Amino acid sequence: MIQIEELLISTRVIDKLWGKHRVLSSECVQAFADDPDRVAGWATEKTGKYGKRLKVIGETWSGRELTGFLYPTDDPTVWRLSTAFEEE
Repeated sequence: MIQIEELLISTRVIDKLWGKHRVLSSECVQAFADDPDRVAGWATEKTGKYGKRLKVIGETWSGRELTGFLYPTDDPTVWRLSTAFEEE
């Protein structure tokens, strides 16, 4: 079972989340770390370009369904967010 207890989100990613996708970093925490019904699995698309990453789909407290991509860290419960967006 994949555990997501903490998300590491760089300033660059925070800027990209809002500037490109209109997503707040707090919404990513809600959807990917706090949502008990989230769905997570290893991404199979574009692995040659991006490497091993986790695809997560979860819901924010306000009901937005977000998709995000996370990279593993040395701690199996801590993940580094690379992007997130709302499916249209």
